[in-house]
Amino acid sequence: MLLGRRTAFAALGLGVSSVGFWQRRRIARRPALETFATVRAIPVPTVEAGAIVTDAHLEASLERVQRTVDEASALPDVDRDDLPELAVGRPDELADASHADRRRTLEDWRAATEDVHASVAEFRYPESIDETDVETRLERERAALTDLEVETEYYGRTFTDAVVQHGEAEARYRRAGRRLELTADRELDGVSAYRLAWRYLERAAAERHDGTWFAAGIDHATDTPARDESDDTDRITRTLETVRESVASSREAVDVTHHHEEVERNYASTIVWRWLSTRDVDRVGGVPSTAIDLRDACRAYTFLQCLDAFVEIPAPEFWSESDWTVAVEALEPAKRRAIERITAATDEYGNDPLGRWLLAVAVDRLEDGDRCLERAANGANNLSADDWRERRLDAFLQYRLAGVFADRIGETMALVAE
Repeated sequence: MLLGRRTAFAALGLGVSSVGFWQRRRIARRPALETFATVRAIPVPTVEAGAIVTDAHLEASLERVQRTVDEASALPDVDRDDLPELAVGRPDELADASHADRRRTLEDWRAATEDVHASVAEFRYPESIDETDVETRLERERAALTDLEVETEYYGRTFTDAVVQHGEAEARYRRAGRRLELTADRELDGVSAYRLAWRYLERAAAERHDGTWFAAGIDHATDTPARDESDDTDRITRTLETVRESVASSREAVDVTHHHEEVERNYASTIVWRWLSTRDVDRVGGVPSTAIDLRDACRAYTFLQCLDAFVEIPAPEFWSESDWTVAVEALEPAKRRAIERITAATDEYGNDPLGRWLLAVAVDRLEDGDRCLERAANGANNLSADDWRERRLDAFLQYRLAGVFADRIGETMALVAE
């Protein structure tokens, strides 16, 4: 006997009213969902940004992976068959890959060597590994990072090339230093602790290895060191001081108040909180940081130049009180305008390494807008009316910020060029 629709819901323990509510909510939101899908389908510009991974860097990193396995296999208390399988690609397979894909490959290789070292620590515990082994390697890695701080010089094909390449190198050094701090803070009280300590130490060594390649002053046209180019060390230091002063004065000028009597803060305050409040936190003693500080100061300065476009918009926590909203139909033109502005900025600054790096920040905001719409679509059945609206408004503002940020890149490039 076939069950009727109402009877079937009852048999499954589902109230007809609740199912109907979910269905009515999704039906009511269907036009918006269709718009979300249309907007998300608009292609986001591709910007090849960030540090360049050379063929020689790939070769050296792959050799390091293979050497790690060979050295682990040679230990008397380690059975090679018990070591993790390493699924690594060869550099010739990455010949046409983007540098973003090449950087992700390096990440995979670092993770692979971590797994090997963690296994080695487990095999050696407790007969042939103790706190002295960990402390010895910890001090060796600390010394290596300290040497980098003392010896660092900044070279590149151009000044901004040096900023981006060395900025990436110093990001790796910071990660290495952070792993060493975690190692030093851990109590070695069993096999799991030794596995983790050995994993952290290997990660620090691998990050430092890749960092030294990014900082090598490579002429990317010939894949050889560019030490004959000018030394940009003094200029990077001077420019960092200039940009920091400009960031400080721009911060002081930020107006976070809103004209509406029921709104305490505007959306400019939200931008400061989201993207500028934690930029100076991730520091590690004994690690060079001039280039990465300059790179991040350029990003902060660009964000600060965007704030004037958002002072009339309430901060998200006041959207309901102020009844601020944007129609669903405004999403597509907002994204298209942002793409136009990013494209125009790419034509202007796309040949400059720092310009491309900043353009990638604008693209990130564009992609974040798409993710807001995706989260809204995924929650169409259960999001409250306020949450549903918030996803839409957040997407609109990310699109708007992407376009404004792209427009302001020129101001930052001019500041750096002074």
